Amino acid sequence: MSTWISRVASATLWTALAACVPALPDKGTSSTRSVSVLNGSLNVAAAPGYCIDRPASRETDAQAVVVIGRCSDQSGGLAAIVTVAVGAPGSAVSLIEGPLALADYFSSGAGRATLSRNGDPASVRIRSIRSEGGRLILHLDDATTGETWRTLFGLRGRLVSVSVAGAAPQGGTGTAGKDLLDRSTSAMLRANPGTI
Repeated sequence: MSTWISRVASATLWTALAACVPALPDKGTSSTRSVSVLNGSLNVAAAPGYCIDRPASRETDAQAVVVIGRCSDQSGGLAAIVTVAVGAPGSAVSLIEGPLALADYFSSGAGRATLSRNGDPASVRIRSIRSEGGRLILHLDDATTGETWRTLFGLRGRLVSVSVAGAAPQGGTGTAGKDLLDRSTSAMLRANPGTI
């Protein structure tokens, strides 16, 4: 298997894990704002006003998916589901050629299938893909979840995906979704200092 195919396979596996997050969390299920995952390998932190839904989150020996929602209806901010997926050790190698190296893959049918909640590439429309601050940022529409923002970056050798989708199926997030994506990413970077 070539190095490029290995990188795409790695990215596909952890992105598929992120796409398999179970049902949306109930509001107010937790007041936890951060959690250590993968035996302390990384800390997942929520943006202010958002809390981790432990029952909806999943962790294996090598990967983790953490689901985050508003702490309460009174929290204000966008009613959205934030998903943080942490890949296996070494999975960040897929970014070694730069974030845009994955752009062609995610624009392909196989890449859109990976991004899709139902595995159907026709159900995902890519609005934009760009690189910003060493991260790959995708803005897309998914027939199941609606408008979604996603960013990919590396921490401690692991590929990390942070995604933001509206809490209501088919919901839109607009620029508030991008703002929440940025705030969620900043919370992750602050929780893992010096680990890029």
